[in-house]
Parts: sequence; structure tokens; C-alpha cells
Amino acid sequence: VIACGSNISTQIRLYTAAAGPLIESLPINPTLKNGLITDFIDLGNGAATLNDELKACAADKACKVRAIQKLETLFEQITVRGCPSACHFRSHERLEQIQRVIRGIINSALIFYGGTPARPAPATRRLPPTEKEAEASMKAGMKELEQLMKPIK
Repeated sequence: VIACGSNISTQIRLYTAAAGPLIESLPINPTLKNGLITDFIDLGNGAATLNDELKACAADKACKVRAIQKLETLFEQITVRGCPSACHFRSHERLEQIQRVIRGIINSALIFYGGTPARPAPATRRLPPTEKEAEASMKAGMKELEQLMKPIK
């Protein structure tokens, strides 16, 4: 079993830190690009906090669920920035995909530790019912996120 929480927090931090080239490659308004840079920095900081909190939780699964729920709340706050007039994460299809994948990773992490997502994935994606499926879902989500974070050519 992977070190689920620390693995997702580390990978989310890495991908958000490298978001600059993707953001610059998007054919969107420069003001939105600046907002997205802030969004990804804030998400990376949230992932860093998650990592610290998960380490402090040790083997306490309820503590880990609460830590992931904090990231979930932060992520939901970030995804509605600029709405309704200029939602950052709705400004390009790639960003909408990234939003769905990150939400799926967070949902799977919550399920992995025995929690329930506050905002389930869209009806097109079912939530993984078991810890093993949740772990596989997180791994698949990370691979998908890695591809989505590459600049558009």
C-alpha cells in the first residue's frame, strides 16, 4: 500500500509548482492567467499543509480524513474563484479536466481513509467502494494529472 496521503500531497505540490508553463500555454485572458498562478500556488501550499498534518496524524485514520477534508474545502474555494463572471477553472477545457481529476484524487483519498467526500465526482465517475480501489483510483488520477499539467502545444 502506498503512503496514500503523503504521496498525493507530495505529487499535488510538485504538479502545482510546475503549473507555470501550462498556464502560459493556455489561450486565455492574461488576468485569468495571473489568477490561476495564485490558485495553483494556494493549492500547492494546501498540499504542503496536508503533508505536515498527515505526518502528525500517524496511524489515526480519522485525523487523516479531517486533514484531507481541509484540502477538499480549500480546493473547492479555489475552484470557484472569479465566479460567476470569470471562473478561473472554467476558463479552459484543460483546467476543467484538471479540476475533475484533482477532485477525484481527493475523493479517493477520503474513501481510502474511511471518509466520505463532501462533493462526489460527477455521475459519469463512480466512487471507489473499497480501500484497494480507492488506492488504484488515486494512482490513476495522479498519472492523468501528470499528463494534464503539460503545456498545450
